[in-house]
Amino acid sequence: MRAETRITVADYVRLLDEDAYAVLDTNQPPGYRATVAGAFRFAFTRLRRERPAAAQLLELLACLSAEPIALAFLRSSGERLVPPSLSRLLQRDDQLDDAVHLLRRYGLLTTVDGAQRLQVHRLVQLIVRDHLLTEHERERAYRNASLLLVAANPGNPNDQISWEMHKEVSPHVRPARLITYTDRAVRRVVLDQARFLYLSGDFAASLRLAEEALRAWAGPEGAWENEHADDAWDDDETFSCLNAIVTALCSLGRYQEAGVLAERMLNRLNALPEFGPDHTLTAGVVNTVAYARRALGNYTEALQLDQYRIDFCTRRGLRPELQRARSNLAVGLRATGNFRRAHEIDRALFEERRHELGEDHYLTVFSASNLARDLYGLGRYAEALRLQERSLPALRARLGLQHQQVMWANRTVAVCLRKTGRLLEALHHSDNHFRACTDEFGAEHADALAACLTYVNSIRAIATADPDNYANSLPAAYNLSLFAVSAYRRVFNERNPLTLAAATNQAAILRAMGQRNRARITAQTAYHGLEPLGLTHPYTQAAAIGLANDLVTAHEEDDAIRLLQTVTSMTPESRRSHPDILVGEINLALITNSTADEPVRRALDALQRALGSDHPDVLAAKRGARLECDIEPPPF
Repeated sequence: MRAETRITVADYVRLLDEDAYAVLDTNQPPGYRATVAGAFRFAFTRLRRERPAAAQLLELLACLSAEPIALAFLRSSGERLVPPSLSRLLQRDDQLDDAVHLLRRYGLLTTVDGAQRLQVHRLVQLIVRDHLLTEHERERAYRNASLLLVAANPGNPNDQISWEMHKEVSPHVRPARLITYTDRAVRRVVLDQARFLYLSGDFAASLRLAEEALRAWAGPEGAWENEHADDAWDDDETFSCLNAIVTALCSLGRYQEAGVLAERMLNRLNALPEFGPDHTLTAGVVNTVAYARRALGNYTEALQLDQYRIDFCTRRGLRPELQRARSNLAVGLRATGNFRRAHEIDRALFEERRHELGEDHYLTVFSASNLARDLYGLGRYAEALRLQERSLPALRARLGLQHQQVMWANRTVAVCLRKTGRLLEALHHSDNHFRACTDEFGAEHADALAACLTYVNSIRAIATADPDNYANSLPAAYNLSLFAVSAYRRVFNERNPLTLAAATNQAAILRAMGQRNRARITAQTAYHGLEPLGLTHPYTQAAAIGLANDLVTAHEEDDAIRLLQTVTSMTPESRRSHPDILVGEINLALITNSTADEPVRRALDALQRALGSDHPDVLAAKRGARLECDIEPPPF
């Protein structure tokens, strides 16, 4: 059949799951299906007569996935299955072994992995489930399947130690029809699966499962998408489903959808007397809303929600949740440019987790990656690179090469390679990272766009330092930057700080290409768009330094001087030694022809201490060249 219809293997398996009889009817000899069903009916009838409990085990397996099932998984059932003889069989190794042996002898199942896993063919499942069982027996078998999955569910998917068992549960959630049940324990299995899929990096699968569950739990088809149907959301499981949907939407790059749904969800929770702002579920949803707000550029509002969650968890003494809330607060602080405070939080979390969980635990290496991003934001590029390179192998081992957090860490390495002056390595690393992100997430996903910025910045840096060999790469870099700015505008909007950061980088490329007027227009638009973040925000300061370069080129030195003086004078003392600020001071001195002044020598010495004497920017500054600042937005 498959050869004649050219159907794919995946679609053929799906059709078998949905309607195997119809599939088997296609192009088969007369009586084929009846012959197969008759043979299994004979075996199943005899099995029921000889060993009823073994037959009930087969009924249970017929309502699960056709994937191999671990014996350990079956033994987790507890004493809730019906009839009691089935529970006893699963809890007694000798009885279970005898039943498996008998089912194998009748050809109703096979064993794999050294007889540690059982597998029932899809056709056997179908015939047993839909042809040999009465409606009551089928209902009992599905109920047993749901009870088995409840007993096997390890809960707490935030703890990576539970992931192996969550993987065992995953294939069975849909075949066992879990989303059709109203029991809270069964629904918890579905919600834990959606969370596990998200944490393991399968955002699309998490979204699909959460949306299927929400449609089943929140009324008629399409009711939950209706903006006037919020009263369909008034229970814990429905809100938890919505929360999973918003989180997955954000990670899939569908930020506008996520933002609208997140705000509706939070407003509804705050309005309901049984929930309200001091409810645990509301505090959990607040984290997701903050995520969506950060993605949409509302950094201050997001930070307020992050602080609210910190206060809530502190009041309730929720220590694991408080650790996650502190980590999210650091993310919000990075977005607002407060890398020093973020560093304090992430340093403390890193030490706590290293002490409590060990050096290579997932949460420890996750904190190490966050700490590396803080160090980068503080201008401590070499430290950031050492820390990220040291923790990256453990992160890859725990999560896999394609996981989003591993991708983020790879980008940190690429950025730090460039900032430490290892330009050729940075170029190769950022190129590979950009391709990997585009392949994994799609070209217009935020992570792919950020990777594009990193790659573009790497091209500009090496073309500026070695124009003889790389200047001809600038047009390609410009085209990529043009795509990135346009995509940011479509995905986020034209006033989002990410769009304006991409435009700031684009202006630097235009300057390197000698396109003075175009650079000036782009830089001016970006700078004024970023001003609402504040003149002390790193994005605004980087844009100001670039715009000052354009003003000098246009012979508007006085305006350039005023702009750079504003940047340097308003910078807090804690950030005065950052390489970007030192670049501003050096550029200011070059404009005022005061390169011999003591402040300039101090800035050059400080830049050399920060970057190294052979760093391309240090060498260029010593030659009297004005320097550029670029922007690398951290993950949100």
